[in-house]
Amino acid sequence: IKTEETVVLNDDFPLRLGSKGKRVEQLKVYLLRNHGSAGIVTDDFNITTQERVEKYLKVETITESLFNKLNMDGSKKKENNGAKAKH
Repeated sequence: IKTEETVVLNDDFPLRLGSKGKRVEQLKVYLLRNHGSAGIVTDDFNITTQERVEKYLKVETITESLFNKLNMDGSKKKENNGAKAKH
């Protein structure tokens, strides 16, 4: 008798097809904001997400270092290059 193991991927790194969670949602928001991809933001790394990651980021998986380098979680503020804010 052959049994199949079901592998449930969460949002641990690397993020890849089948991953699911908050980091995947942050990845999709990043793609939307920075590469103009369209669609509904979900927490599911599906085939469409895979295609966009390959097209725009030229990688197959999202490593923790890439996630942090591109600030996909939005934790770092963008620098304003010394410009003063208008009041």
